[in-house]
Amino acid sequence: MNYEPYDSQLFGEGVEYNVGTNDGNMFNRVIYLGKQMHNGKPMLKFVMFDDKREVIINPSYMSWAIEGEGQFPEPEDFETKTTKKEKP
Repeated sequence: MNYEPYDSQLFGEGVEYNVGTNDGNMFNRVIYLGKQMHNGKPMLKFVMFDDKREVIINPSYMSWAIEGEGQFPEPEDFETKTTKKEKP
């Protein structure tokens, strides 16, 4: 059976986010580039929208992320289907 990691589709490559870490730092307008290995651990790699500086974040220290322009992910972004139970 082929298993997929729980966080495999949390971020979309090329999508803009505002990201916060648990030490209080906040990075506005960063673009997700994918995962990159650092010392044997996969890290989240972003680039700053304004000045193109690289931001590498350990997933264990990331507290929150919001899609650019304040758009929260919708259920259809994660391909979940909700069904309403009909009342008899």
